[in-house]
Amino acid sequence: MKLYGCSRRFYDSEANELIFSKGNSCFVYDQKNNKYIDFISGYGPIILGHNNLNFLKRVFNRLNDGVCFPSYGELHFKYAQMINNYYSNHKVIGFLKTSSEAIQAATRVASYITKKKSFIRLGYIGWHDCLIKNNKNWHEPKNSLKRSESLKLNFLKEGNDDEKIFNWEDFKSETFEKIVLDNIHIVGCFVLDAYQLSNIDKKVIEEVIHICKENKILVILDETKTSGRSSPVGYFKDILEFDFTILGKAIANGFPLSVLIGKKGVDIEYDLLKFGGTFSKELSGPASAISLIEIMSENDGYLKIKEIGSKIVDTFNVVSLETGLFEFVRFKPSLNGRLFEIEYCYEIANNFEMRKELQKSFFKNGLLIMDGHCSFVCLEHRKILDVLKERFHKVLDKWQIENNEFFGAK
Repeated sequence: MKLYGCSRRFYDSEANELIFSKGNSCFVYDQKNNKYIDFISGYGPIILGHNNLNFLKRVFNRLNDGVCFPSYGELHFKYAQMINNYYSNHKVIGFLKTSSEAIQAATRVASYITKKKSFIRLGYIGWHDCLIKNNKNWHEPKNSLKRSESLKLNFLKEGNDDEKIFNWEDFKSETFEKIVLDNIHIVGCFVLDAYQLSNIDKKVIEEVIHICKENKILVILDETKTSGRSSPVGYFKDILEFDFTILGKAIANGFPLSVLIGKKGVDIEYDLLKFGGTFSKELSGPASAISLIEIMSENDGYLKIKEIGSKIVDTFNVVSLETGLFEFVRFKPSLNGRLFEIEYCYEIANNFEMRKELQKSFFKNGLLIMDGHCSFVCLEHRKILDVLKERFHKVLDKWQIENNEFFGAK
């Protein structure tokens, strides 16, 4: 059976669609009971590991009195207060199930405040029509020619002249300023993916935020990939200040939850803007988020994630050096090791067949690691650090042999 319309499928080395049957610790199993070390982690939400019984017990206990009330429950207020304690100048505006919904809500708020519907974008910020319009291959390596290509989504409406999306791609403040000044009459906000932000010099982004303030453009930070990994909230909360912030993915260890946070003092009747729905008031999200914070805090998890991720990156890069491939392929850490991605030399970044073969080599050695997207670290990865060097050697040895003509010429 094929699940039509489902995105983010995964395929084995023979191009057969992979169906997963169970997960435990940092491992997942397919329907044939093949076992893989999972660095995809549901595309980021799983931070404790799969099937953590301590976590599940705490969530279940918190849901003993019900799973969905007529309006928000005590768990929502408890979790909101925990978040507010970290953001002294901000407050929780609302709970949603996905970050795509939360960013959609934030852009609606920004349009309401500024009376302008267009926005500037840095990075992938969700799949709703207005968010994905004129989108780029943001997750591609920066030296990949494919990165600057627009995704061909011709079924999407282009909208009116005052509903345009502008991509800031070169990380230069002067380019950003030109986009603003050329479109000041229609641009109301700047939405940036924190994962992309982590690759930009702080001085540059400070200049960009200053340009936004001078021109009354609101700044929305999407911390979907990064939140919950260095603290219970966002990674950039003490580094830069934004008008709105979205938290998601790892904040609830696999349960669907996103949170929209905004500056205090903004006088808006948010209820009039109609975002959220029936299941934005269900209780499994805040129950999971509170339980996760407890476990991560009790086990020094936010620091351990960094240590585990750094060891994974270092191990691969040592093997890459030992095999003579370091100038061609390496792991690049982000958020001080809490995320990582594959970094290629220019020639391999634009040789998609070689990249596909590397993915097959990872797969055949029981490793689920993403190409053209960051991979994610969970606490349970500490249990497999001792086997990674041998597996990485097998991966790169096989890949080098299969591409001997390319590497021999170098």
